[in-house]
Amino acid sequence: MRTVMCLFLITFLTFTLIPMAFAAAIPIETSIRQQSLDMAKEKSEVEQAINVSKTDPKEFLVNKKDVLGREELVDIKNPNELEYSDAYKVVSANRNIIQALLDGTNLPAVLHTAPYHWEVPVLFKEEATKKPVASFTVAKSDNGWQVVEIGGYLSPEQSYFSSASEGLITFFKENSLKDANSFIHFRIPSLHTDFLYVAADEQEYFVPLIHNRDELHGLKNNTIYTRNELVSAIGPTIKRNLDNPNPAPSGYPSVERNKDHLFLVAFLSMAFIIIAFYGYRKFITKRCAP
Repeated sequence: MRTVMCLFLITFLTFTLIPMAFAAAIPIETSIRQQSLDMAKEKSEVEQAINVSKTDPKEFLVNKKDVLGREELVDIKNPNELEYSDAYKVVSANRNIIQALLDGTNLPAVLHTAPYHWEVPVLFKEEATKKPVASFTVAKSDNGWQVVEIGGYLSPEQSYFSSASEGLITFFKENSLKDANSFIHFRIPSLHTDFLYVAADEQEYFVPLIHNRDELHGLKNNTIYTRNELVSAIGPTIKRNLDNPNPAPSGYPSVERNKDHLFLVAFLSMAFIIIAFYGYRKFITKRCAP
């Protein structure tokens, strides 16, 4: 009887644990494609927002190119010269995500439940080539999914890179990341940086996409960092932002740091105004005296 029970237990564990072990090793391409618009429940709504927007992104970019001041738009004369690339999901880092990142707790769990939007790269069709020139954002509001921003925070090249699943797959495989349990693109606005996050079986990796710079906070664009390396670089900054309920964007002077300086400037300005006023009155009095 004991032998039968042992055989049953071994068989049960074999059929239970082996599939689980294989399930954990998801190919990187599968994890990346799971984040595509084709897999999203709001696919039709987002596509409608892209194609039937009150403000046509193509027309806006052409008509407002002088105001936007982007050199990528200079040669574009007609909205028909533009086309859209694939939309990609961007998770907005909230307090729960920042706290989990700092605490070393389960990051995928909070990333998968955080608010997100979709970004769409815009390409310029020039003869046989297509050049990224901008992007726009589709987010959910009270009236459903709609275009809420045109221009983009990432550079056009970074945005296009984020949308091209085949390019992402190649990038990670060339860096020896062939399997991933999770892939998520998220943004920390206060750091002026997006991150491509990959959770593998034994490690977590982050690729910073820095807004309009090649390097920031000791991180370099399109470079793979482990979680420990990332937190060592940005931990003090994001912790400071968590502690400050109204932080200024990272990279800009905060009100708290410059309070004394602002007070001094205000005091000197007021003193100058008072002195100038009395000096002017004295001058007028002398001039008008008989």
